[in-house]
Amino acid sequence: MAPDDISSIYLPFDYDEQHRKFLPQNAEPTEIVKSMLSSFNNETDNGLMYISYPMSEAVRDYQDNFCTSLNGCLCSIDNFEDYKLLSVQSSLHTDISRYSYDDWKMIINIFIQRCCCLFNKEDISSDRNSYLNIVHPEAILEKQRVIRNLHHSVFILSAFSELL
Repeated sequence: MAPDDISSIYLPFDYDEQHRKFLPQNAEPTEIVKSMLSSFNNETDNGLMYISYPMSEAVRDYQDNFCTSLNGCLCSIDNFEDYKLLSVQSSLHTDISRYSYDDWKMIINIFIQRCCCLFNKEDISSDRNSYLNIVHPEAILEKQRVIRNLHHSVFILSAFSELL
């Protein structure tokens, strides 16, 4: 495969706040991630980074046709290490490889509903350009920073939903 054969590069990452202990002393995770987002901000260049909060398992943390996740909208930073197990135990949809087209459609709609809540908007899906001006990785990171500082938690969002 030649480099010209690849037209887009997408980079899904987990937030992984529980690994904060591995950062340099006094390092601010939000600033590090912000720097990464500025480097990986174009799918045809270095790649476009999307972040799952708290981790990729957020894609299965939902109830059919409801915006509220199985574990609530927030995941405490103290519970990140348990989140993977909790999301499997409480999910009706544990095997992502078996998700149907309708499952993914519902997951994307739930993501949009969650973004409406996160950004305090009634509807953000009617116009793609308006949506992209409001909901983008940097804006989500900033909202997550505020939630982390206020509630010592993150708002549960899947990078896969955003990417799709």
